[in-house]
Amino acid sequence: GLTMAKDVLISVIVPVYNAEQYLAECLDSVLEQTYRNLEIILINDGSRDASGEICRQYRERDDRIILIEQENAGVSVARNRGIEQASGEYLMFVDADDMIAPWLCEEAFRNMEDCDVLMFQFETFCDSKKLNTAALPESARFEQLNRFSGADCMHTMFGINESVLTKIKLPSMCTKLYRRSFLNKYQVFCPPGVINGEDMLFNVQTYIQDPRICYLPMAGYFYRYNPSSAVHRYNPNCLENERRFYKALEDILDQKQLWDQYR
Repeated sequence: GLTMAKDVLISVIVPVYNAEQYLAECLDSVLEQTYRNLEIILINDGSRDASGEICRQYRERDDRIILIEQENAGVSVARNRGIEQASGEYLMFVDADDMIAPWLCEEAFRNMEDCDVLMFQFETFCDSKKLNTAALPESARFEQLNRFSGADCMHTMFGINESVLTKIKLPSMCTKLYRRSFLNKYQVFCPPGVINGEDMLFNVQTYIQDPRICYLPMAGYFYRYNPSSAVHRYNPNCLENERRFYKALEDILDQKQLWDQYR
């Protein structure tokens, strides 16, 4: 039967690195969730700006917040520490310059009953003043949840076929709610040595274990388009990063003899 709605804990993991400009907006959007039973894990990844101070202020204000401070080690290590620290039944990842709709945790929870991964849509924005996060489409409440397999996700992500799943950022860890026991069972973590694409590798590790996946056709996650963020900056180690990424991808797929299929 359905566990009483409010006694299931959701762990929201937020890696924080030099995000002072947007961090408050991000944290406000998490604290304003209509679903209250949250554990909010902030990992300050050696920020050199006011981010650490902002994290500490928020922790004083709300006792659902857990703050972890570490030397700068990158987003993969930060997320992994969050996963290790988490005690919620479900995990959600939010990046420090993004925002989530106030209804997201509640709707995701309501639909998670027999899933290992629930996916939702996203929107991209530049200016939060114009952001309408409040509107929960009425129709959404009656929408039949679509169900997918891990193979569906792999095929869509690697461009083998198109599906409704292209409306989600499939490689991203931020457009999903994960069942923590599933991730633990298969030891799913971010590969620490990979700079770009670590979230895709995380999800490939998840998809190849054949999770029960459902898809909520609503945009609950808001990506801030930030031209100065890591993805848009020139990176001199690009080739080395790419080599590491493919090596890690091959290792993951090899576990299930899938490398030749997706190569």
